[in-house]
Amino acid sequence: MHLARVGGANDHGIDLRGSWDAALEPAASAKAASTIPTSLPVIVQCKHESRKFGPANVREFEGVMMREPPGTVGVLATNNGFSDAAKTRVFSSQFPLLCL
Repeated sequence: MHLARVGGANDHGIDLRGSWDAALEPAASAKAASTIPTSLPVIVQCKHESRKFGPANVREFEGVMMREPPGTVGVLATNNGFSDAAKTRVFSSQFPLLCL
């Protein structure tokens, strides 16, 4: 991942923004020997709190994701883990979300 800090006052819930350079392996039946490069847009929200990340935080970040282009990957990073309810919300989200 290549990320740049964009957080601060009026950051609209985004602390880092960048891209994730992934490679898609060609189908087994394809004759091409090389991989197909892909770059996905990424936004990251970081939280340093005394309690676990909750479902309200996830819902708020989903609102942020609505303003992003389709295919953007959202990353939620926290120092204290995620509540079970937050995990459930992430797994049921319509957006591609990663939890760190």
